Amino acid sequence: MAGLRTFETSTNLSFSDGGDREFTLRLGYRFTPGYPASRDEPECPDTVEIITIRLLDLVEAAVVSEYDVPIWMERLIDADEALIASLIADARESDAAERDEAAERRADEARHDRLVGAA
Repeated sequence: MAGLRTFETSTNLSFSDGGDREFTLRLGYRFTPGYPASRDEPECPDTVEIITIRLLDLVEAAVVSEYDVPIWMERLIDADEALIASLIADARESDAAERDEAAERRADEARHDRLVGAA
């Protein structure tokens, strides 16, 4: 339903000096819902396309620094099937919530219209 979606998760990076740092990984992605097979068409699975990848260095929920990720990290992220599955699940949950909210708004409007019409 939405255009560009955002997903955030944490990641830890180890540095050569022995230090570890936790960052927030922010992904901007597009979701295309799939569809089941029909008599004329084969099944098409859900797909996501990662558009942007940023590393955020956060301190107490305030962004301190934002970084581009190196190409090797982009390739790892693009190939991470578990992450892709998380993005698909995130998009499906978001779409379901939007549909539920829209149905609730329509029901509220219908109740309101009946009450106004009865008056």
